[in-house]
Amino acid sequence: MEEVARTRAEIIYQEISFVQDDVNYLYDRVSEILKNPQSYLPRILLISNYEKVTSKTPYAHLSPSLIKFGKTDDISVEICLLSNITDDQKFLSDYYDAIFIGSEKGYTLMLYVMSNDDDITPLSKELQINFYDPREKI
Repeated sequence: MEEVARTRAEIIYQEISFVQDDVNYLYDRVSEILKNPQSYLPRILLISNYEKVTSKTPYAHLSPSLIKFGKTDDISVEICLLSNITDDQKFLSDYYDAIFIGSEKGYTLMLYVMSNDDDITPLSKELQINFYDPREKI
């Protein structure tokens, strides 16, 4: 019994370690993009506040305060620049059902993997559109 518990603990520790490595990887990629914006072309993502987004589609979500007060040009440029992270999100979606990159400025870049490719992502649904703010999750 003790050996089984130890083995399970080792497996859980290893999986947590893999998740931590992936989070660190995403952090490094975001930092690289922000430090070297000249090396990246802007990309345009769907914005779930205005469009229905389906499974496996990278998208941006704006917090209620960004919608209310409007996003500045700086934030728009940053979202387009950081949208380059979607290649990494797509790669990691083979291992995770949801990949979120939240900004302290009030937007989130996301990718969900749902049961069916045609399923609408949670932050494209009416109840979530007006309430989700990544700053409340950080």
